[in-house]
Amino acid sequence: ISEFEYVDQDTELTYLICDSGWLDFSSEAWEIAADIVERTKTAIDESDLIIWLIEYDRFTALDEEIYKTIKMNKDSDFILVANKCDNENKLMESYSLAGKWEEEFFPVSVSHNRWITEIKDYVKKHLKKKGLDYKREEFDEDHIKMAIIGRPNVGKSSIINTIVGKNRVM
Repeated sequence: ISEFEYVDQDTELTYLICDSGWLDFSSEAWEIAADIVERTKTAIDESDLIIWLIEYDRFTALDEEIYKTIKMNKDSDFILVANKCDNENKLMESYSLAGKWEEEFFPVSVSHNRWITEIKDYVKKHLKKKGLDYKREEFDEDHIKMAIIGRPNVGKSSIINTIVGKNRVM
């Protein structure tokens, strides 16, 4: 799991952002995988908003496990982001997955930097509604925290790098 402080000049928000890394519930016997799962659960518990990333055209058993883990924490707010919507057909196809949940839904193409602004605008609006719309230079325990959660190779690191405009995570 990687976590770092980010000052978003577009929305004038400062927050900690966390990438769940190579999340794999099926390998919990492997010490590193178990550690990643535990850290991800902690990130979910501590986050003010979770951005749950899936691929636009499929929902796997691992996605289902991630969904259950997110829902175990009833206090966690989350949005659903469908990545890899690289053209209009894929964008339209992504909406077939959106109907399964009541959460806010955002189809994006991280590799083409499409529809990322909509996520950033929603994050600002959502956090402002919760009274968390502030920009601070120093971090403390009360600072806004967000987690990017999803299965391996769905584009978690890529969406973080696109949002912050730098290659911060792999």
